Amino acid sequence: MSEPDPFSDPPTPTARGDRDGRRRDVLAAATGILEESGWEGLSIRAVASRAGVSTGAVYQWFSGKDEIFGELMDREIRAGLELIDSVPTESLATTVRLMLDWVTDLYERLGRYELEFVEASTGRSDREVAPGVDATYLELGKRADELLDRAATNDGIELTQHELRITWFWAGCVGTAERLAVSPQVFIGEKREELLQLAADSLVRSLVAS
Repeated sequence: MSEPDPFSDPPTPTARGDRDGRRRDVLAAATGILEESGWEGLSIRAVASRAGVSTGAVYQWFSGKDEIFGELMDREIRAGLELIDSVPTESLATTVRLMLDWVTDLYERLGRYELEFVEASTGRSDREVAPGVDATYLELGKRADELLDRAATNDGIELTQHELRITWFWAGCVGTAERLAVSPQVFIGEKREELLQLAADSLVRSLVAS
């Protein structure tokens, strides 16, 4: 049975006694607050109020909002791993666009707050904040690189073998996502699609061996 998506609409408050359900309510509440009010609006008190639980209950699971954010990001990256594993072998262009769209969606919902998360969690000594995130990031990069290789092979194309290939690819995706996120009033409708396709085409060209 698949785990409920923490990024769907906040569920009806879970009955008392269902700890796992109420924890999911907390994560869903945090997601809603981030979407509406950003990092500054996210607090343990606000999350507790929206989830219909006490602040003490929230603190039983998370020591701060940075830890809540870390778990949300970790879950999304794991969802990205599942996406990569489920993608059939397509053309390089199709694969790049699929991954760009995924990164753009993730950035608009969570990624834009990652710097605040890093700053808030730096120096924490009471316990690690989302200890699995870094390892999951590395695994995501590895599998994404393998997916690009398979897509290129399917096209009969040779990719550059530079060791920073996947780092550059992520940077291009995130840079595009950031531009869309900070200027939503500029990139709407056809303009948004035009920028995404231009970015995807440019990324494909930059990945191909010269």
